[in-house]
Amino acid sequence: MKLIKLLAILFFTQSFAQTQGTTYLKFSGGYEKNGFTGSVAIDTHTSMNSFIRFGLEAQFEKYTFQNQSIPVKLGLFNTSYYQRIFSLDMEQTYNFYLGAGLVGGYEYINDGNKLLPNNQEILIKSQFIYGGTAGTQMDIFLFPIGRHFDGGAFLILEGNYNYFLNSDIGTIQPNAKIGFKISI
Repeated sequence: MKLIKLLAILFFTQSFAQTQGTTYLKFSGGYEKNGFTGSVAIDTHTSMNSFIRFGLEAQFEKYTFQNQSIPVKLGLFNTSYYQRIFSLDMEQTYNFYLGAGLVGGYEYINDGNKLLPNNQEILIKSQFIYGGTAGTQMDIFLFPIGRHFDGGAFLILEGNYNYFLNSDIGTIQPNAKIGFKISI
């Protein structure tokens, strides 16, 4: 029940915040502990110092068990709140953020096959997963966008930890990504 209340608060906060600030479209990709990851997100700045993110992420991993490679794919949705911690200069060219939120999605194991190539059975199953996420992000301003230069393009560097409460593979999944975001 607490999870549903938290999701409702985040949803209504996001709906209200979209009318208050600049919205950015973010693309990033990078390394996940057993593979690679890619994401697309909408960031809406609720103030000069904070933003709310709705994002989709895909992770492609390979786990090894007795010299057998087991592919795992994750399709995730997350919503997070990020707060700027500091900026390196007065023009706010280099901004550092910390954030946290909720993550959920589907964990697809061995392409749906119950058997490995050596006929051993996999006991863990594909399932819906959920949990929390925490991360840090650095935005580096590249150039202004818009008729009144009220938006911009940024290079982003980010690191995230996803903690899944019910994953059979691993509860903690860190990743590091590089990407860009532009105002829309």
